[in-house]
Amino acid sequence: EENYLKKSAPRIKMEKTYEKSCLERLLPHYDFYEKKGIDIETIKMFEGGLCTEGKMYQRFVFPIFNLNKKIHGFSGRDMNPSENRPKWKHLGTKTKWLYPWHLSQNFILDSEELIIVESIGDVLSLYQNNIKNVLCSFGTQISPSLMSYIVRVNPKRIFLSLNNDSGKDLNPGLTGAIKSFFNLTSIVDYNKIKIVLPTKNDFGDMNRGDYEEWVSKKNKSIENFKYEDLINFSEEICEKSNQPKSFGLKIKKFKKEFYNE
Repeated sequence: EENYLKKSAPRIKMEKTYEKSCLERLLPHYDFYEKKGIDIETIKMFEGGLCTEGKMYQRFVFPIFNLNKKIHGFSGRDMNPSENRPKWKHLGTKTKWLYPWHLSQNFILDSEELIIVESIGDVLSLYQNNIKNVLCSFGTQISPSLMSYIVRVNPKRIFLSLNNDSGKDLNPGLTGAIKSFFNLTSIVDYNKIKIVLPTKNDFGDMNRGDYEEWVSKKNKSIENFKYEDLINFSEEICEKSNQPKSFGLKIKKFKKEFYNE
């Protein structure tokens, strides 16, 4: 009986963390991001560097800090893009990440606004343009950790600013933003949520004029965001592609609430 209990007892899986000293092995090679218009001072804030060995070989690696300021993951951007390697590689449990909360927290609390973007590259570009109330979703879906953070912080406004893949029949960034919108309506009032995509494909492609245009668009959306367009595009997504039944039900539920049917 004792052996049976030992075999059947559930195991508590502890999340792996890393000593900050491991960052000393990263090289301060910043050319890649400098060519994208990011100052060295901005890059250094994120404590990353070029990895020359192991799973992140030839990637610029960013440490991911948990709420206890311990490193619990890494995200690496390929420095030598090729078809054989993905642009980004992640080590750790991505669904638990809040990045870069340790840098953005005070700006989110002071502004009472949260901007959600798709990648670390977007975060860097926004920081370079002095926009720091931002967190990264690492894709087009809002993670449970990010949802929990939103509940805890309760910002007045949430801007979904995923990539603007406008050249495609169905814009994946806009599609992801709309799905994230419906997921967020389960925890916050929909009037708090605005979708404001970058003026180019992503924030890294934008120049100073583009940023001024985007900020103006963001500010105007606070009063004038057209939820009717969101509904119409949501229904278009369902018509043009196979979507889970739950997505269609969320659209119907929102339409009923929005139009007071």
